[in-house]
Amino acid sequence: MDLDYGQFRIWFDLVQTFVMVALAIYTWIVNRTKVNKAAIDRVDNRVIRLQERVTLLENDVRHLPNHDDLGDIHEKVNTIASGMGKIEGELTALNRTLGLINDHLLNGGRK
Repeated sequence: MDLDYGQFRIWFDLVQTFVMVALAIYTWIVNRTKVNKAAIDRVDNRVIRLQERVTLLENDVRHLPNHDDLGDIHEKVNTIASGMGKIEGELTALNRTLGLINDHLLNGGRK
């Protein structure tokens, strides 16, 4: 069997070209996969950080007073304000009495 070098060279070049094209496509696909994986990892990291922040916020919100608690607080503040009003009236009367006593002592009972 006689081997034709020219024909062998053509077939070898064709196979080599096919292999090079296949390697180029494979390399392109692998690089795109790496880029996509890196982008997905970045998004995953952001989602994890957001989940942690949401969990912290949920814990904070869980400890906040609800509507009934705010009603109780409002009632207690009103009670304290009412008590302070009474104390203010008593202090005003006490101040007036002390002023009269002071005048009496300074004037020696004279007007």
